[in-house]
Formats: sequence, C-alpha cells, structure tokens
Amino acid sequence: MPLKHRGYGAYISCNDEEVQTHKPKAEKDKVTMSGYIVSEAGMEFKVHWVDSEPPSHLSVEIRMDGRRMGVVSHVKGSSKTSNAGFRVAVDAVNLYHFSPLATHDDDDLPSAYTQDLGTIEIRLRRALDFVPVSFTPKKPMPGGSVHEHKTKGRGTGSHCVSLGGKREVKASSTVLKPLLIDDKPYAIFRFYYRPREYLESKGIIRGRSPSSSSSATVVGSSRSLANRNHKRQLPPSEGRPSQVNDSPIPSKRQRTVFEENDDVSTSDLSTPAVEEDEDRPTPAADEDEDENGPTTMAGGQEGDKKENVVEVCYGQATNAQFP
Repeated sequence: MPLKHRGYGAYISCNDEEVQTHKPKAEKDKVTMSGYIVSEAGMEFKVHWVDSEPPSHLSVEIRMDGRRMGVVSHVKGSSKTSNAGFRVAVDAVNLYHFSPLATHDDDDLPSAYTQDLGTIEIRLRRALDFVPVSFTPKKPMPGGSVHEHKTKGRGTGSHCVSLGGKREVKASSTVLKPLLIDDKPYAIFRFYYRPREYLESKGIIRGRSPSSSSSATVVGSSRSLANRNHKRQLPPSEGRPSQVNDSPIPSKRQRTVFEENDDVSTSDLSTPAVEEDEDRPTPAADEDEDENGPTTMAGGQEGDKKENVVEVCYGQATNAQFP
C-alpha cells in the first residue's frame, strides 16, 4: 500500500508490482512520511506518486542517496504517474537500479558518503501552471566509493542507487518549467532501502519462512513444565497387598490437557521491537541547488496518462558522488 500524506501518495515498484513498505511513520516535521523497503543488488525499480482529489498541478522532485535525480512536471488529471530513470537523450532514459556499494579503507582517499545514503525521496510541490522550455540532455555525474567505516552498523554499506540500461521513451524536444505555489515541499515521501538481512535483524520485517523449530521448542517446553506440575493419578489398589507402604503401584500417566488459563509463553514468537534509525537527521525540506551547478532536463516514464517531463539539477559536492 502506498505511503499517504496530506492528500497525496507515493510508492516504489519492481517488475510492475508494488514493493511493500514496512513501518510507515509520520516524521516530526509534519511534512514527511517515511518507511522501509527491501533492496537487492541488480533490482530495477520505478518511483510512483499519486495525485490528490481534486487533482492539482505538481512539481515532483526525485532524490536518491541525497542527489537530485530529476524534477517531473505533473499535469493535473493524471491520477498516478511514474519515473523509471534519468533522461540522457530526447528519446531515452537510463533505468534506476540497486547495485553493490563500492567501499575502501584508505583514509587518504575522498569518500562519497552522505547522510542520505540509502534513501529515495519524492518531494511534491504544488504548481499554478507550466511554461514550455527547450530540453538539453546532460550526462549524469560519475560515481565514487565510500569509506567503509562511514557505513558500519547503519545497514547502508551494501547497496546504492545506480543508472543501468537504456530504454527508449517518447521523444520530446521541450520540457515544462513549473510556476510554483510552494517554496518548500508540501509533502515528502522517504523510503529507506536496506538489504533483507538487515531489516530482519532489526525486527522491521519477519523472516521469509517461519521457524517451525522455534515454535516447537516453545510449545514443548511449556508442555514439559505443565507435566511436572501435575501429579500422577494412580488407580485404586483393589485389595492387592502393598510390599512397601511408600512405593505406589506403577500405572499409566494420564494425558495432560491445557485449559484456557494455562500459562504457555509465546514471547519468543513475537516480533522484536523496531530499532529506529536515529543516526540520520531529517534533512532540510528544501535546498537551492540551482546556484551550485548546471541544470539539465530529463523525461518521464512512457505510458503515463499525461506526458511528464523531468528537469534535473545536480549540485557540486565536495566529495565524489556515486550513482
């Protein structure tokens, strides 16, 4: 189910199926809704957003690992639309996918680490209208590596977002520049992507297959304890002389029946408490990146009800950036 906030929604998909979002949470800034998704190396994905009712013009900013990947001009009337990649030509995009994160342990090398590593953000601003402008394709910034101690214990040392294969889209020589209502994002949807093993270790998701052995252990231990608390029931003597007064006649044990008030502990089967990712501060809702670098344009995913166009702006960084 998509994350929903302030009348809008967003989700991630893979192979045309929605990726399940776990532990949705409204952040303290009252603008951001966040959640966790499972990432796998080589997994291609799309980002989706859902318009409000009644619909509105939107400027949709897409950020991955802290980098501004594109701005899509969403024309009202499309109830849902998506973006699958960075537009590198008038008629082509490079697809988003998760890839192994390159790391190093050399303190003399620069690190491309950012606090936003491991996140996908969809930022929505409302717009009054759009103005057509010419499209000029640009190349994405090259990637880099991250010092391994920067990602230790955060679950972000396995994957990053990269650009993969090229896909043809509907050609467009112009893009739409939004006339904004909101100076800052009206709604932000943040997805923390992590390997499955990390999410399982933190109790954010359950394992893929339930542990039957663990269940048997819990129930078996309770049954043994109950048996010890029940005394053996002995049949009457029927007049046969007893050899020793304190030696009862052997007999079969009666079956132990659990009543509703029997104390059978199942605490080991419950989901562990979620450990919040408190190391990462909530980033500023808006950044003026146009002052830091060139602006490029890119396009939306083919198949939307309305043609969407993307304006991409990359800011310069003090460290090498990675896709």
